[in-house]
Amino acid sequence: MRKKVLFRVDAGGSVGAGHLMRCLALARYLTEASYEVVVACAALEAEYERLMREAGCGRLLLDDGLTLARDAQLCADYADLHQFDGVVVDHYGLDQAWESRLRGSGRILLVIDDLANRPHVCDALLDQNDCASTTSRYDELLPADSEFFLGPKFALLRCEFAVLRERCAPRGELKRLLVFFSASDEKNETAKALAGIAQCQRAWQVDVVTGASHPDVAGIARTCREQGWAHHHQVEYMAALMAEADLSLGSAGSASWERCAMGLPAILVQLADNQAEVMRCLLRHGAALSLGAAERVQASHYAQALDAFGPQKLAAMSQAAFELVDGKGVTRVAEWIMKRLWRR
Repeated sequence: MRKKVLFRVDAGGSVGAGHLMRCLALARYLTEASYEVVVACAALEAEYERLMREAGCGRLLLDDGLTLARDAQLCADYADLHQFDGVVVDHYGLDQAWESRLRGSGRILLVIDDLANRPHVCDALLDQNDCASTTSRYDELLPADSEFFLGPKFALLRCEFAVLRERCAPRGELKRLLVFFSASDEKNETAKALAGIAQCQRAWQVDVVTGASHPDVAGIARTCREQGWAHHHQVEYMAALMAEADLSLGSAGSASWERCAMGLPAILVQLADNQAEVMRCLLRHGAALSLGAAERVQASHYAQALDAFGPQKLAAMSQAAFELVDGKGVTRVAEWIMKRLWRR
């Protein structure tokens, strides 16, 4: 009988796409290993629904605005009825109260978190952003027998990143830029960065990526046409774009680990509080340059940072990125899940 895993995650709007994308990387690995996977979440934009189908996932549609208790009841009833063996939850709004309901019947439960701000009841916790790789942030928040997967070594990246990584080498000359801030980029930091690139008046090749929830896709596309740059919308070939780029402009979100796996240096801003730990990690390892909080950054700051990048700085930052992430995190986490499930 096929083993079954239920994922609980949301995406879109202020939540962004990072939670969903890392879950789908893990879900795809499991479905390709003949596991049955169902994703429980509220209604999503069509692009995200399509990505779930392509990952081989089934769907449990939840209403918006459910109370925590009702959310837990619906998911637990579904898991009981269909005899699910494991649960993966990646949701800042859920804690031990929700997890306690889902952990019954001998199910294993993996929590994906990076806030360390609420208690959990789980068999293991994954925090790919915890570069210190110590459990101290989670003292008093987890059962004593919980396992931990901490740091970028366990970053959940799609398999193509590990494959294309083998073709990449440390960068040495700045010829091609990649601009991507997040799938939502609610405040349109992309437009500000593009203005900064334009100020440099260099003959760089520029690839600009927008996601399904970007607030001004038409405006970004228009700027790219005027400048002769390439605009890519809701792409599935991000790994290829990163492999071809020499430097990226973006935010310190989950795409940071994708860039590192490809040895791609980055000029970054912080778009949200939960990106602070990632930013500290990247700076500590010399894998990125920080411009600080996005609301204090102007187009000219991007221009100044770009002008300061010489070949030696680019090469050193690229090598540091390579050493931080090897792209095999999804394999490590999936193998733990599979081993635990077959013990049941």
